[in-house]
Amino acid sequence: MVFFDPPYFLQLPPKRLIRWQVRTLVEGVNDEWDKFSSFSEYDELLKSSLEAVRRVMKPEGTIWAIGTYHNIFRIGT
Repeated sequence: MVFFDPPYFLQLPPKRLIRWQVRTLVEGVNDEWDKFSSFSEYDELLKSSLEAVRRVMKPEGTIWAIGTYHNIFRIGT
């Protein structure tokens, strides 16, 4: 089994966001590993990473991909 946890490409500003009336704080990621110039660049990272995994996996292997609502559907397409 491969556990795939790619960057989320959250695109949140580097400040703390207060979520509506829930009163929780959301801190955006502002690190280099989560910065991409476009969705195309991000999608290419996902594609090349998954292709590399597939090359070394056994045919009956499993990939467990983790993400958030920001990126999980991009991983699956």
